[in-house]
Amino acid sequence: MVRADYKGSGDSWAVSELDLVATQAIQPLKQLLLEVPPKPYGFLTAVQWLAKHDLAAAEDVARHWLGHLNGETLGEAEAVVMSAILLHLEGRLWTEIKDRLFSRREVAAKVLNHTFYRIGFDFDKQVDLSQWPSAYLADVAELMIRTFPPKVDQYQDDETDHATRSARDGLIRTLGDRGMTDEIARLEALQIKGTERWFRQVHLRASKEQQATLWQPLAPSKLLEMAAEHDLRLVHTVDDLMDVVLAALETYQQDLMRSDKLDGRHLRHENDDTPKQENALSDQLVEWLKQRLKIPGLREVSNYDGKRTDILIQVQPQGRELLSLVVEVKKDHSELLLEKMETQLKHLYLKREGHTNGIYLVFWFEDGSHSAHPRVQTLEELRERLLRQAESLSEGRFIIKALVLDCRITTIEPANPHGNRRSRNKPAIP
Repeated sequence: MVRADYKGSGDSWAVSELDLVATQAIQPLKQLLLEVPPKPYGFLTAVQWLAKHDLAAAEDVARHWLGHLNGETLGEAEAVVMSAILLHLEGRLWTEIKDRLFSRREVAAKVLNHTFYRIGFDFDKQVDLSQWPSAYLADVAELMIRTFPPKVDQYQDDETDHATRSARDGLIRTLGDRGMTDEIARLEALQIKGTERWFRQVHLRASKEQQATLWQPLAPSKLLEMAAEHDLRLVHTVDDLMDVVLAALETYQQDLMRSDKLDGRHLRHENDDTPKQENALSDQLVEWLKQRLKIPGLREVSNYDGKRTDILIQVQPQGRELLSLVVEVKKDHSELLLEKMETQLKHLYLKREGHTNGIYLVFWFEDGSHSAHPRVQTLEELRERLLRQAESLSEGRFIIKALVLDCRITTIEPANPHGNRRSRNKPAIP
């Protein structure tokens, strides 16, 4: 029945009935296709069935007729054979027809229309693109976009071209789904009018898919370590880094309030309990960060005009750009405490140095005998004012957070009921 239909009407609609006897039918069908010149409609269907069951046999048939093609003109039979090669041989014999298709647009248009016009709107169901090698898929996508660029879409009104363009869009979409960023960059380099935004979106999707395939799951031992050390997180952006450091500083605050930790005691001079200088506070915090989170805080990094940041924290995620976070350290009675978040942290250390994220960190030591700063009465008042200021200064690409650490003796350990704790403001008289 298949033989009679193919020789007579040129159809091969009954070829699917051979599935039940595929092993016995492969050789007779191959012989039929070798004997009878390619039919405009039946040849594609028959080669598709043959390729599904014996790809090498289908390649033999296409190679046989490829040798009979007229190199000067493109008749119906030549277009049919080249269509079968494009669609069903998964890249085999592609090198035999590639140059001719890329060098002659009229030939490519005829072959592509013949290849896709019947399946263009159902392309992903008719063709298993997962079997197409990446290089071959990229070549066909480039051929499609060169032959049918978007700028001519509005001038093509016949159904055939609409279906072909649908297949074109499906091929390019597949590049993105496979994460083929290099191949999409190749299409972008063509600079074809009307493709800029389209290819950019496909490139972004491809990058996302590529990153997903490169992601390596964490080993069970690492997951257990993260569960035990809850401050460790996966840092991908500078915002992630800021969140990690802010969370660490909350833990640091808890340690400052624990007498057994001694962190709060180390912020003061041993002889009179007065707070140490800001650079010493920064040094102590950096050491804590290194021990707790293994974050390499870099102390006193010089900028171009000789000014120095207090702490510059930098992290280099694998395969990503260097992330930098500035932490500006101040004491509660620092001069211009309420102005330096803007003048020093934002303008000097962020804007001028090309950073985007910063933390304004204040160590509060005052226990209530007098104001730490002439314009601030309490720790709570300072926190509220700095939070509002940080929010107002966080605009555009800049993100600033403010935090006030409670370093008061009365919160570090209970006050001594016998009163032999010397005040920081009134040293004991010998």
